[in-house]
Amino acid sequence: MPSAERRLAAILAVDVAGYSRLMAADQEGTHARLRSLLDEVLEPGIQASGGRVFKRTGDGLLAEFSSATAAMRCALKVQEGAELRAEAAPESSRLRLRAGIALGDVIADGDDLFGDGVNLAARLEGVAGAGEVVVSEAAARVGEGSELWFLDLGIKHLKNLPHPIRAFRAGLSERAAPRVAAAPVPGFGERPAIAVMPFRVADQTDEPFADGLAEDLITAIARWRSFPVLSRSSSFSLRNKGADAREIGRTLGARYVHEGTVRRSGERVRVSADLVDADTGETLVAERFEGVAQDALQLQEGLARGIVARLEPELVRHEGERARRVPPPQASTYELYQRGLWHHYRYTRADNEIAREIFRRTLEIEPDYPRAAASLTLALTHAAWCDWTDKQPAQAEALALGQRAVQLDPTDPMTQYALGTTLNHLGRALDSLARLRECVHLNPSHAAGHAMMAFGYNYLDCPEKAFPHGNVALRLSPHDPRRFLWLPALAGAHYLSGDYRAALAVAQEALAADPKYLVITRWLVASMGQLGRTNEAAVVLPLLHQLDPDLAASERKWARLLFVPSAAERLLDGLRKAGFR
Repeated sequence: MPSAERRLAAILAVDVAGYSRLMAADQEGTHARLRSLLDEVLEPGIQASGGRVFKRTGDGLLAEFSSATAAMRCALKVQEGAELRAEAAPESSRLRLRAGIALGDVIADGDDLFGDGVNLAARLEGVAGAGEVVVSEAAARVGEGSELWFLDLGIKHLKNLPHPIRAFRAGLSERAAPRVAAAPVPGFGERPAIAVMPFRVADQTDEPFADGLAEDLITAIARWRSFPVLSRSSSFSLRNKGADAREIGRTLGARYVHEGTVRRSGERVRVSADLVDADTGETLVAERFEGVAQDALQLQEGLARGIVARLEPELVRHEGERARRVPPPQASTYELYQRGLWHHYRYTRADNEIAREIFRRTLEIEPDYPRAAASLTLALTHAAWCDWTDKQPAQAEALALGQRAVQLDPTDPMTQYALGTTLNHLGRALDSLARLRECVHLNPSHAAGHAMMAFGYNYLDCPEKAFPHGNVALRLSPHDPRRFLWLPALAGAHYLSGDYRAALAVAQEALAADPKYLVITRWLVASMGQLGRTNEAAVVLPLLHQLDPDLAASERKWARLLFVPSAAERLLDGLRKAGFR
C-alpha cells in the first residue's frame, strides 16, 4: 500500500451561495442546474487551467493546482462564466458561486487530499460573497505583481482553525477603467472638481442675469459640499475662448464642466443646463428650466436650486460607477468611499453589507473622514430599519458615528442629515428635526433633508408642516433614484390629514416605483381600510405580513416608538379596518 505524500499545493474550494434556500424552493430543478454548472463550466474550466478536481461536495467541489496564480485566474474565469449563466436565469433560481483559495501543505492519499491547505480553502470559501473569490495571504503574496489585484479584508477568525488569518478578495486588473486624467484641485484631496462656465446668451443685455445665475449655481454647489467647485474667476477666465468641455477640464483641472444658455422671450426666461464629463466629453445631465423674470434675484436663486438638485443624484451615480471600475489596491480613499455609496444606494441587503464593509475600510485608512462616518451611519440605520442586522447594536453604533461625523464637520449638510436620520429612526423626532433644519439651512437644495423633515413632522402628527417639505423634496429632485423612499412621507401626510384617496394614490405610486420597498404597504393598507376597500387590501396584506407578523407586532415594533399617540392610533385604526390582525 503506497504511503501518503505530503506536498505544497494551491487548493480551490467552490460552492453555491444560498444553496439550502434554493433547494428548499425547487429541489429537483436546483440539483439539475448545479450538475449542469459543474459539468459544463467548473470542471472544464479547471482542467483547461491545469487543475485537478479531487472531490465533489454536495453543492460544489475541491480542486488542486500546482500554482496559486493559476488557481486564482481559473477561479475568476469560472466565476465569470457562472455569473453570465446566472444573469440569464430568473432571479429566484440563480446559482451564484463563491470561491476560496489557499496555498498550503496537503497530504495526498490516493486521489484525495487532506490537510491545512484544504481546510483553509474551505473556510475562505465561506468568507466569500456570491460571485467573489477570497484567498489566503500566502496566495495573495504569490499573485502580487501579476494582473491580479487584492483587497485586504482584514483578520478573520475562522471556525476550527487554531489561529486567525488575513483574507483578501481577488480580482483582475484588466477589467478596470483607465485612471482619471483630470488633476485634483489643491486642498480637496482626491475629490474631483466642477467648473461652472458662464452661461451663453443671445442678447448681451441678458448677460448680467446669466452671470448672476452662474454665481448662484457656484454658491449652491459649494453649499452642497460633495465636490469642490472652482471659483468664478477661474471658470469665467475662459469666457468666449471657444474651448470645449475636455479642454476646459484639462486647463482648469476639473472632471466635470457645467455649461448652458439663457434665452429670454418677453418676461419668460428659458435656461438650458448641461453637465459634461470632461474626461470623455459625455453629457451626463441635459435639463431645461423656465421661469418668469418679474424678480430676477428670486428667479436666479430658484433656478440655481433646481439645477444643483438635479445634478446631485447623477454625479453620485456616475462617481460610484467610475469608482467600481478601479481595482481596490489602486483605489484612493475617495474612490473607496464612492464605491461604498454605489452599493448603499442600491438598497438591497447584500449591497448594504458590502457598503458597510467598504465604509469601515475607508475609516480605517482615514479615521477623520466625516462623510465616510456619515455614510456608515446611514447604512447602519437602514440595515436596522429593514431588520437586516441586529437592531440595537446597529442603532447604537449609528448614533455614535453620526455624532462623531457632526463633530468632525458640523458645516457639512451630509453629516447633519446622517445624524438627523438616525435620530428620526430612534423615535427622537424633535432632536432629528433640529439636525435636519441645520442640514437644509446649510444646503437649501438638500432634497433628502427635506424628505426626512416630512417624516419627522408626520411622527409628531403635524401633516400640515410635512407637506411643504415633502413637496419640495420631490420638486427639487424629481428623477432621484431615492424617490421611492420619500413618497411614503407624502403618503403619510395625506393620510394623517384625512385625505385617504390621495394617500392611497401616492402609496401606489411609491410601490410601483420600487415593489421591493415594502414599508409603503403600511400606508397603502391603512388607506384601503379607511376607504372600506377591504377586498383590495386582502390582496396586499401578504406583503404587509412580510414586514410585521401581526398588528400587535406593528404596534410594539414601530408605531408607538415613532409616532405620537394620536398619529399612531389613526394609522393602527386603518390597518385594523383593512383586516390586519
